[in-house]
Parts: sequence; C-alpha cells; structure tokens
Amino acid sequence: VCLDLPWHKKTEDRTDLAAARRILARDHDGLEKVKERILEFLAVKQLNPELGNQIICLVGPPGVGKSQAIRQLAKEIEKNTGKRSVVTDVRLLLFNPIDLRGIPTANADKTLAVWLKPQIFQMDPSEDVVNILFLDEINCVSETLAPSMLQFLQYKIFGRHKVPKGWIVVTAGNPPEYNNSVREFDIVTWDRLKRID
Repeated sequence: VCLDLPWHKKTEDRTDLAAARRILARDHDGLEKVKERILEFLAVKQLNPELGNQIICLVGPPGVGKSQAIRQLAKEIEKNTGKRSVVTDVRLLLFNPIDLRGIPTANADKTLAVWLKPQIFQMDPSEDVVNILFLDEINCVSETLAPSMLQFLQYKIFGRHKVPKGWIVVTAGNPPEYNNSVREFDIVTWDRLKRID
C-alpha cells in the first residue's frame, strides 16, 4: 500500500478564487478579515504568477485560531499532494540566539569553529514530506533575537543555516494589547512579511 502512494507528486499553485472562498467558508468560522486577505493574496498571484512566496504573518489575539489555520493548511497539503506534512511549531518567546544559530563546536581537524544545525532544522528532508515552519510570537522576540529574526526574514537564514528549498514558512504574532512582551516592528521588518490581521 505504501509503495502505491504518489510520493513524488507535486501540485501547481491554484489561484482559483471561487474554490478558495468555498474552502475558507467550509473550514473556518469567522475570521473574515483573514479570509479576505488570503483571497487578496491569491488575486495578486493570479495577476502576477512570478510573484515570490512571501512569508505570511498572522496577527491576532491568543485563541483566535492562528495555530489551527496552520494545521488546516497541513491537512489540505496532504489531501492535495498525497505527501505527509510536518509542522514545526516554534514559540519564539522561549528562544535565545543560540537556539536559532545552532551550537558552536570544532570542525573535524579542530581548526575552525562550526555551528551545528539548530533544533528547528531537524525536520524530515525527504521528497515525500512537506515541511511547514511555524514561527509563533514573532513580534515577542527579545532584543538579542531581533537581529536574527531580521536576517531570517530577509534571507531565510538562521546563523549559517539556510531554510531548505520547498519549506513553507508562516509566522504569527499578537497585538500589543494582548501581550506585554510585544515589540513593535519597524517598517523594514514589516516590509518582509505579508501581514494578515
């Protein structure tokens, strides 16, 4: 049975707005602004198919369904591709720079320091898996993590480790009135995210 699964099957991006509207209405109650922003993004993608995939940032109070939306995305990917989806849910509020850069160690001949891959990169690299990296509480990172996050948003790199091709990266944050740890992003940081409130 396992050998009959379409392990190498990929799908083209579908920007059918009517189908997207039906799926959003069927699977998500409420969240009208979020649904509208997703449809806007798909409409722009229809007009410009060469548009690169931006990192999406879901912004809302705790408990509105940001994490649930990511789990739903993973289910839709599995259903449409036949591949397994793995979601790595990273709570950035709990991280420090070493967690993202990796741990320094000596190379084989003990002449250079090298950085071991961070824990968040220990995902399944096989072709039959779609990896989703979900960075939650992105606007709650500490002052020491802020430069690492900007580097990541610009280049999809943590330290010396690049996010592998094909990974889906989604972020989430809380409005300041719901979390005292929120840091307001500058315009440069927000420019690298597709914010959905």
